[in-house]
Amino acid sequence: MKQRTFFAPLSAPFFAVALAAAALAAPLPATPAPPGKPPQAMQSAPARPALPDPAKDDPAKVAAAKEFIQLYHPSMNALNVTVQIQRFMPMFVARAKQDNPKLDVKKFTHEKRIELMQKAADNLDRQAHVVSRHFTLAELKGLIGFFRNSLGARLAAETPKIQRELMILNRQARMAAIAARAKATRVQSDEDDEAQAAQMMKPIAAAFAAAMLLGTAVQAAPPPQAVASAAKPPPADPAKIALGVQLLEATHAKANALAYIDLMMPSLANSLKARKADVSPAVLGKFQQSVKAQMIAGLPHLLDLQARVLARHYSTDELKGLAAFYKSKLGQRMVEETPKVLKETVPIGQAWGRETSQDAIEKALAALRKQGVKI
Repeated sequence: MKQRTFFAPLSAPFFAVALAAAALAAPLPATPAPPGKPPQAMQSAPARPALPDPAKDDPAKVAAAKEFIQLYHPSMNALNVTVQIQRFMPMFVARAKQDNPKLDVKKFTHEKRIELMQKAADNLDRQAHVVSRHFTLAELKGLIGFFRNSLGARLAAETPKIQRELMILNRQARMAAIAARAKATRVQSDEDDEAQAAQMMKPIAAAFAAAMLLGTAVQAAPPPQAVASAAKPPPADPAKIALGVQLLEATHAKANALAYIDLMMPSLANSLKARKADVSPAVLGKFQQSVKAQMIAGLPHLLDLQARVLARHYSTDELKGLAAFYKSKLGQRMVEETPKVLKETVPIGQAWGRETSQDAIEKALAALRKQGVKI
C-alpha cells in the first residue's frame, strides 16, 4: 500500500513553488564524478531537533486536526483505507501462501486487516499531532468548515488529478534535462570565465525546472503514452488562466520561488565545486549570477504553466472562490504553515511506509529463497 502524508496533495500547482523551499532541509544527492575520479560523498544531513512530546498536545486540537486531514485527504479516512486494504489483500495472501502453503487464509486476512488498519490509524494520529501544533482550534474548525463545503470538496477531489498532470510535466522536464546533459560538453581549461559559467549552468537549470514543476514531491514517472497524450493539452480560457494567476499570487507562488532560488545558490555552488574542484572564485560568482538570472527569467513561463493547469481543472467560480479563500486570514495561515508542516509530516509518512512494507518485503524474500532463488 502506498504511504500517505497529509500535505502530499499540496504539490498541486498553486502550492508547488511554495513547498519547494522545504527541500532545502535535505542534502543534495552526490554529484557524478568525471571519468577516472571517485564520486563525491553525499553531504551529511544536519541533526534533527527533538520533536515535541505528543502527550502535551491539546486533545481537542488533535481530534480537529484528524477531521481536517481526512476531509482534505479522503484516502486517509477509515472507509477508504478499508477499500485499499481489501484491494491489496489478495496480494498479501498470495505472498503469505508462498511462505506457508497451509496458511489459514481466513485467520490471516482477519489479522492482516487489523494490523494495517491500526498502522493507518497510527499514521493519521502522528500527523494530526503535528498539524495540531501549527493551528489554533478556531483555525482548524475553520478549515474543517471550508473542506466540508462544495468548494473545499472540489479542491480535495481535483488535487490528485492535478498531481498526475504535473507528473507528466515533470517527466517532460526531466527528459529535457537529460537531453541538455547529453549535449553539454566538458569544460576545457582554456575556456573563458563566462563560457565556463554558462556551460556548467545548463544541466542544473534544467534540473531546477523539473523540481519546480512538482515542488519537492518525488513521484513515479507516468507511462510513455500518458506523456504523449498530454504533450499538447487542450487550450484553456484566457480569463480562467488569469484567475489561475490570481490564485498563484494568493499563495505567494512567485515570492516563494524567488526565496527558493536565493536559498539554493550555496548548494549549487557546492555542486559546481564538486564537479570542478579547481573552479576559480570569478567563475563561481559568474556561475551563480547566470543560474539566478536564468531561473528568474524562467519563472513567468513556470507560473503560466501552473495557471493553465488550474484553469483546466476548475470552473471560473471555483477559481474565484479558491482565490478568495487563500486571500483570507485563514487561507494565508494555511499557506504560511504548509512548508513547516511538510517538513515534519514527510518523515513521518516515510517512516510509516517503511514500517508497513518491511514485513511484506522480508516475507517475499524468504519465499523466493525457499523456492531456490538466490537473492
